[in-house]
Amino acid sequence: MRFIQISETITINKHKEGKKYTKEDREKTLESLTHFFKSVEKIRARVLLGSGTIGFTDDFYDLDFMLGVESSSDCTIVKDLILNKLQEMGYDFGKIIEFRKERYFIVAILNNFLELDISVVPQDEFVARSNQWKILFDKDDKAITFMTNHWKSQKISTPLEVINDQNLIVETTYLIRRSLIELARNNPIYSQIWFPKSEKIFFLLNVCWKIKKCINLKIMPL
Repeated sequence: MRFIQISETITINKHKEGKKYTKEDREKTLESLTHFFKSVEKIRARVLLGSGTIGFTDDFYDLDFMLGVESSSDCTIVKDLILNKLQEMGYDFGKIIEFRKERYFIVAILNNFLELDISVVPQDEFVARSNQWKILFDKDDKAITFMTNHWKSQKISTPLEVINDQNLIVETTYLIRRSLIELARNNPIYSQIWFPKSEKIFFLLNVCWKIKKCINLKIMPL
């Protein structure tokens, strides 16, 4: 199975019935990837992101990494090495997002349904979206500075504007409830008539339908 480039039509491959990963499987995967990242000379820094930095407290945490390299061309080289490694590990679904020129975000769901999120960027472009990050390795002692400075700038930024139109909230809640009821009745097409003019809602309802299938496979929390 090949990885899907972002420029292509994204089709989620049908999950085959299989055994969901255990906490032990996740720890082994983390150890394996850590060893692999150490072996790649061009990776100058490795950061673990998300709730895993404070301990995996349930069965649903994925593995989220940010890898720092020296230059843009190194991003492409490291991305290709990661794809080769994932081919060895075996995955059910994969996608590459080139969110800027030669800056990559890789998503892979392994055959045991463990999700891996790996970003590859020059290390001076490291970003901290939350306080849940942990430096695993820092060859040049630069990653900690970049992450700390970005997190400080995030904390003083202007908060997001909150929509507080009560009529809109009530109406949207009702329509979404009606649509989700139809999804629960296994009527994905009928669920869309509640939003006849909204392509974005059609998209979200299709996502909900996929999520329902994942729940049935017990690879997503209820």
